[in-house]
Amino acid sequence: MRTAGRREEFPCHPPPLPANPFVSTLRFAARLIATIVVVVWAVFDELLFQPLRPLVRWLSGLRLFEAIGALIGRAPPYGVLVMLAVPFALIEPLKIVALYWIATGCSSAACC
Repeated sequence: MRTAGRREEFPCHPPPLPANPFVSTLRFAARLIATIVVVVWAVFDELLFQPLRPLVRWLSGLRLFEAIGALIGRAPPYGVLVMLAVPFALIEPLKIVALYWIATGCSSAACC
């Protein structure tokens, strides 16, 4: 209900909380680290791909890779999706196992 002369306000969003200096510093550090990683990755990719270009050209000329490329080119779109999804589905769970091994200090599967 409204009262005469008084306006009630219901904001759509609550007022922002005061900035926590620790969170702001942590956010800045994370962005800085991510930026450095991306820049270093891009530079290494650019520098290391040039010497590997002849090797990639030679590998792409092998009959095996030409046959695989022709097979993928003839496959229907959902067939290509399956060709990409099956290896992905098999490898992804192994990443979790690898992270567990790294966290527990195992250098090989035999130690676990």
